[in-house]
Amino acid sequence: MSDTSTAAYKAALAMEPIARKGYYVHIYAYKRDFFRKVTDYEAIPPFQCIDLCNPIGAGAAALAAQTQGAKFNVTLLDMKDEEFGQFRWYPEDPAQIRLYLPAGVAKWQLKNVSVGITPDIVHRDPTLVSTEICVWEDERPALEAMNYSDYPLNAIRIIATGYRYRVEEVKNQTILDKLAAEEIFAVPVICAGWA
Repeated sequence: MSDTSTAAYKAALAMEPIARKGYYVHIYAYKRDFFRKVTDYEAIPPFQCIDLCNPIGAGAAALAAQTQGAKFNVTLLDMKDEEFGQFRWYPEDPAQIRLYLPAGVAKWQLKNVSVGITPDIVHRDPTLVSTEICVWEDERPALEAMNYSDYPLNAIRIIATGYRYRVEEVKNQTILDKLAAEEIFAVPVICAGWA
């Protein structure tokens, strides 16, 4: 890939694939990183990835007013081996959502606070760029809801959309050395709660 200008991340535009077929990617997973080559990708239309009041396998329960709910793994965002997902998401119902990526690591963590997402994100950030995450294989994220309203919530639905990528291991040592030395461009893919 000699022309890497199209691989640059474009924050001001609607969601685009972070990499295309044949691109090299530098995967930053939790406590490790490595290089892969994209073999294929597909768009994932918007879908409900979890209802934090009724997650898959749990009984229905409302989240009381002015309370914080349990943290739930978002198993519907699991990828197969040698796959990663690129997602943007938002809450459909009036709750603030904290993200953990993977499930044990807080995302958007500052010294004294972990920043949450509310439904009004779609008005302040219509492209949802500030919610974008990547998920490596089955290192699934987890979400935690806070009901800031004065009434119980029977549903806290999270809508996600994005891309799924199939990758293969780079076995050529010369190419790996050039990728590590940044002589060949690799798209950075942050799949953890830190960068």
